[in-house]
Amino acid sequence: MISKEFAKSQMERLSALKRFPFNAEAKRDLVKALMGAISEAHLALYIDNLVNYETECPPLSTIRTGLAEQGRQTQEALKACEVCGGSGFVVVRGRSTHDGLEVTAAKLCACRSFGQPIKREHDCPRCQGFGFYGGEIAGQYAGPWKWCDCVYGREKREREPELVAEANTAREKLIRRAISKPQDFKFKSLPQEESYYGEY
Repeated sequence: MISKEFAKSQMERLSALKRFPFNAEAKRDLVKALMGAISEAHLALYIDNLVNYETECPPLSTIRTGLAEQGRQTQEALKACEVCGGSGFVVVRGRSTHDGLEVTAAKLCACRSFGQPIKREHDCPRCQGFGFYGGEIAGQYAGPWKWCDCVYGREKREREPELVAEANTAREKLIRRAISKPQDFKFKSLPQEESYYGEY
């Protein structure tokens, strides 16, 4: 899901093109169209192509069609993922913190985050190619984020040595905030038309 703030930031990049809509209502429509991308990375790539190769801002219908086609091609490519078989989910097992029983669940495959299929020979079952794992409050990888010792972990650590430390700092802040202000973390009931059935 694309946030409105991210879509606005990408829309501003189009302002250098001719025929960019400066009318407030037209800008709102453009932001809504940009929010139709399947991920922030895909939207940024789409805007990169427009800014680098176009001289005029395309009409909304062209943008919507382009983003839809990009999404269709990505979904088609993800069917080749050797980790999830194109389903987008992998099975994870762990122990329940409540009663200690073994629990089986599904989580999103890393291919959905990367936007490209993962080849089995380079996949790590622990980090799923991210190079780090953990950060969970409970479950198999409960505790702070850790570097994985796989190929992905070594490469990622070389490129971004501070990543895990920064992630753990952010994790600790969130935990402290949750403990100090638990009322901020209560779920609010939504009207039926706004119900969300994914992860919170």
